[in-house]
Amino acid sequence: MTSNFIRYDQDQQHLLPKNVAEWVEDDSLERYVSDVIDHLDNEGRLDPFYPEDRADGRGRPPFHPVMMLKILVFGYCIGVR
Repeated sequence: MTSNFIRYDQDQQHLLPKNVAEWVEDDSLERYVSDVIDHLDNEGRLDPFYPEDRADGRGRPPFHPVMMLKILVFGYCIGVR
């Protein structure tokens, strides 16, 4: 499904460390939440979160729904609303 989202790249390069994944332990809650939501997205279960494209092209592109869901679920897991 193609949409005009704000760029979302979990493997974005930084000065130090080169990859954001280097900051996150393999057995951490952050990695678990990310992997579960990626799995749900790959199965197509998150399709209702993807908005319809606007025909007129107006408005700012939305943030990627997978990224937003990861933030929301992780926040709830650690008690932040």
